[in-house]
Amino acid sequence: MYAGALFLAGFGVALLFNSWTMLLGPILLYSILSVLVRKEEKMMKEVFGEEYARYAANTGRFIPRFF
Repeated sequence: MYAGALFLAGFGVALLFNSWTMLLGPILLYSILSVLVRKEEKMMKEVFGEEYARYAANTGRFIPRFF
């Protein structure tokens, strides 16, 4: 969901309005989402422990890892 908000809403709006200045929005959004995601990851590690740590090691934070 965060990746969709970041890439589609952020970059999509900039492309829709053909505005270079609107590209600053995704940069700001990325910094806000990074803080939020780190807090959520900490909570998930507390709740699910080693199982979540293994899951997080194999997946990307915003962009999925395929290999």
